[in-house]
Amino acid sequence: MAKQTKGKQGGGKVSAKTQTTTVRKQTPMHSMMEKLFMDQLKSLYYMEKNQIRTLGRLAKKATTDELKDVLLEHQEITQEQLGRLDQVFEILGKRAQVRKCPAFDGLVEEADELLGDTEEDTLTRDVALIVSVQKIKHYEIAGYGCLTTLARTYAMQEAADWLQESLDEEKDMDQQLTYIAENNINYEAGLEEEE
Repeated sequence: MAKQTKGKQGGGKVSAKTQTTTVRKQTPMHSMMEKLFMDQLKSLYYMEKNQIRTLGRLAKKATTDELKDVLLEHQEITQEQLGRLDQVFEILGKRAQVRKCPAFDGLVEEADELLGDTEEDTLTRDVALIVSVQKIKHYEIAGYGCLTTLARTYAMQEAADWLQESLDEEKDMDQQLTYIAENNINYEAGLEEEE
């Protein structure tokens, strides 16, 4: 649990710089908490398994080589993330399983709709791809972040380390997509004429 430090004004808000993590002794999760943790872990596993195929499919629709390369690179990274999740299941003494994640499926469906509304071989298509993939990444960042925090709370440091590594990669992917978008794709897409 984070300690809160009030600023000089006493506003009560906690900035990332003022938070500290309390080191805990090994504390077993009660059954409800363990079920919640495992359900979320299974949902992440479902997302990563399905994302391998999804990223490859989306990369084929990219107009620029830069975006295509980033998507294909992350497809490989996603395979590694799936392996890390296997490790977390093993650490917990559980068999790796998936739990259907309707939110992820909805984000993929929305991506397909956005791409269907854009013309092939346009920068507008790349903007739609970036928007879609970033929504998926943000959802994954939330999932990995929450599970990493819970793992640390319950002194499952090895599991937390595996989860943190994937969390860092998801954040990196998000930054790469923002960089691509901000370095002319967004602007140039706005100059494209409809055919």
